[in-house]
Amino acid sequence: MPTDGVLIVPKWDLIIVGILVFFAVYSLILQKEKILASIVALYVAIVVTEVWGDKVAAFFMGQNFIGSFWVKANLDPFWVKLTIFLGIIVFFAVRSDLVSSMAKDTPSSFLMILLYSASYTALLATSILKLLPQPTLNLFILQSKLASFLYTHLSWWVILPVALIIIGGYSNKPNHRD
Repeated sequence: MPTDGVLIVPKWDLIIVGILVFFAVYSLILQKEKILASIVALYVAIVVTEVWGDKVAAFFMGQNFIGSFWVKANLDPFWVKLTIFLGIIVFFAVRSDLVSSMAKDTPSSFLMILLYSASYTALLATSILKLLPQPTLNLFILQSKLASFLYTHLSWWVILPVALIIIGGYSNKPNHRD
């Protein structure tokens, strides 16, 4: 086997940056209503996955029953939770009329759309990191400075989209002076 070739192994940071750039560009292409709907969907997916993720995973591993029905499959709980998480986001993306009234008839600045996109992307990435089993997450954080930064500041990524929606709502209201 020839050994004169160079083997390039991407670091996790490069992969994470690639994914973040993809979602940031994708969300910039969307209209303001769609970004807001995506942010709301992300919060719903986080809550549902936190509340039901372990229970659904236990059901598919044969540990929980629904009536007399159960499934014995060799599924990793992370993949079950990730499927629930992404399924809810996709469901809301298809049904994105949910928050279209939040952004109707308001001018939107490019800066606010950029901030919405960045906060959505950071929250999405940290939410997926949080779904990882603790030993895998610890290893991942040790190997990636970006993953470590995102996970360390998780509470900020949860609060930032809400703050931006509130700020965006106030900054887009027309000034009525009588």
